[in-house]
Amino acid sequence: MRLSGHQWQKLRELRQFFLSAQPNRASYWDSEQTVELYDQTLAVRIGWRWDAVISQLRSLHWQPREKLFLDWGCGSGVASRKILEAFPNFECAYLADLSSHAEHYAAKAIRTKFPSVSVRNGTPEGEPFCLVLSHVLGELDERSEELLATIVGRASSLIWVEGGSATLSKKLVLWRERLDWPVIAPCTHRRHCGMLAPENHLHWCHFLTRPPGETFMSAEWAEFAKELEIDHRTIAFSYLVLDRAATNQSAGLARSIGSTRVYKALAKLQLCDDDGLHDVELMKRDFPELWKALKKGWSPDLLQVEINGNRISKLLETGKPE
Repeated sequence: MRLSGHQWQKLRELRQFFLSAQPNRASYWDSEQTVELYDQTLAVRIGWRWDAVISQLRSLHWQPREKLFLDWGCGSGVASRKILEAFPNFECAYLADLSSHAEHYAAKAIRTKFPSVSVRNGTPEGEPFCLVLSHVLGELDERSEELLATIVGRASSLIWVEGGSATLSKKLVLWRERLDWPVIAPCTHRRHCGMLAPENHLHWCHFLTRPPGETFMSAEWAEFAKELEIDHRTIAFSYLVLDRAATNQSAGLARSIGSTRVYKALAKLQLCDDDGLHDVELMKRDFPELWKALKKGWSPDLLQVEINGNRISKLLETGKPE
């Protein structure tokens, strides 16, 4: 990651645009070199979010049934490559972006890594497809939202990953309510989202993942974090996975939202299930091994618990690593 001053400045400009969450009326991909620069730096962090989401889908034993997918707003194609790594059943990738530079780079990168996969531009016609959306919410204006709604209406499944800010998460929740498809993740139910209750207006549905361990020992990633003023320890994200054909959903599960706060004698978690949001406490004396795992940085995901008051009294399933 030996970058020139000009390249660092270009990355700062890109990052500032992404953080501004303003509708994109003109492509910021001014060249294929800019797309490549992004793909080798900022897009790697996007890939870590996708890794976390795909890991959750694997734990649920779910994968898309379709043979093709559409990556709408594909950028450098990092989401497409993560999808193809995880789900080898895909035979064809459709790419769509405002920028021909992005479409060309993404197609070239996919063909290099997955030569047996057919790559096309545009949108599928007449065939069931999985819609892949990655970090597009912040750039939608009213017109592009209508276009996206039309495309979503034609898809048979949807995998959507965004950043973890409150603004983006709340927008994603509204899309979830709007579509009313069977939910694969993160929701454990099909009822209205508990985040929309007035008393929960300060909360938002987000999750945290950590970069691979080797990045913390990398001088290049340390420089990256310093130059772009990025906290590299954790990465927040939100996501939504829907499948029109899904029928079964595990009952009695709750999903842990956001970060867990660990104290000397207890840990505080926020759980979401079909009854809404619950702020609960896990006592160290009741679950010493689980408390220890939380103290070391393990983040729970799906839990099956019994709650007495605001305390976890019985824990039936955790997915805690051995």
